[in-house]
Amino acid sequence: MKKTIIIVMVLVCVTCVILFGMHLHANRYCFVVSADGQAYEVDRRTGKSWRLWGGQKIPQTNKMTRAKSKLPSEELAKLKQGTVKMSPEPFAGKHTVFVDLHNSSLWQVEELVFGITYVKDAGRDLKDPQKQSRDIRIRAFLAPYGSAKVPVEIGDPSIRVLSCDLKAAFGYPPED
Repeated sequence: MKKTIIIVMVLVCVTCVILFGMHLHANRYCFVVSADGQAYEVDRRTGKSWRLWGGQKIPQTNKMTRAKSKLPSEELAKLKQGTVKMSPEPFAGKHTVFVDLHNSSLWQVEELVFGITYVKDAGRDLKDPQKQSRDIRIRAFLAPYGSAKVPVEIGDPSIRVLSCDLKAAFGYPPED
């Protein structure tokens, strides 16, 4: 009788250990949403994390050890600019131009500088409006080999944008 109780207790303990291991393995990864709305997957065992963007998992590293830098000209050329559309109505309360971009590089882009050429509508009295230009720097996330419709806030409703060209980009180089 004592042998049976001992065997049953050993089997119960082994089963508990196996079930606990299965529980830890099933709950190894967790999903977290940051304050700015970005979704991340975190490996609880190793501490590694991935940014979830579309159907991609982009590995995250400690940005304290990696410095954000300006994309070299050959990498900037891999940022393909598509259509540029002015929003017909204010977007989030501001007049905005939407620029389609595709990142064909391995860089993770987080800041963009656009040069805009515009004229100010001064009513119908002005026959030959003066073209003006300025640079607008915005924060935007563009994953490696990813695409995005980037909103460039113009602000002033009297501005009519003639062109919007990508001048520079800042981000993180690929990890070795």
